[in-house]
Amino acid sequence: NPALNPRATLSLIVIMSSSSSSSSAAVLTSGEGDEVKEQAVRRPLVDIVDKPLSRGKSQVTLSSFSYLFSELVQYWQSRVESTQELERRLSDAGYPIGLRVLELLSWREKQGKKEKSLLAVLQFIRSVVWRSLFGKVADGLEKSTKSDDEYYIYDNDPLTNRFISVPKDFGHLNCGAFIAGVVNGVLDGAEFTATVTAHNVPNGGPAQTVFVVNFDQDVVKRDAAVNGYK
Repeated sequence: NPALNPRATLSLIVIMSSSSSSSSAAVLTSGEGDEVKEQAVRRPLVDIVDKPLSRGKSQVTLSSFSYLFSELVQYWQSRVESTQELERRLSDAGYPIGLRVLELLSWREKQGKKEKSLLAVLQFIRSVVWRSLFGKVADGLEKSTKSDDEYYIYDNDPLTNRFISVPKDFGHLNCGAFIAGVVNGVLDGAEFTATVTAHNVPNGGPAQTVFVVNFDQDVVKRDAAVNGYK
């Protein structure tokens, strides 16, 4: 092309091969003369386990979640005979999610470190886990005044209950049982074995829910020994 400068240098990179540790490319360079030189270029590839965890998209559309959750509720509603069994099925569905959420957030937020105290893991759930899943912290965390193994996590407007209208014949059904299962999975994965259930708050709003956490006595005794509680 007469418009091009004949003295200019042109380079063409052609990918030749790749391996798990590096990729190869040949660079063909032409200069003033007709001589063409080939120069090998090797680019190291970063192993996937050495890459930082991507935060990805932090939000899912509310309509998408509502549709999927309603399908889950309807699926189990037609296969159970009581509200207690329906809540158990919803809790079972949330449990494995809790295990995976714990693994992800432990590495993303705490570089793989585990909480060592019972109160610390509850604070982790109330703040980090709740914010990651629902975009806010839980509305409250309390310890029972009657039992040393019982704690309460409050959510005034849980996402699972926002568009749920419970028929009168379903009694005190609380679809927050799904979130209770998630919390249960986080606690079990962190080696703080517990039972978590969702309940409507007496004299509270229609969606207000309290998640009752009952720890195994072995966990309470271990926590007291490790942290020097009496």
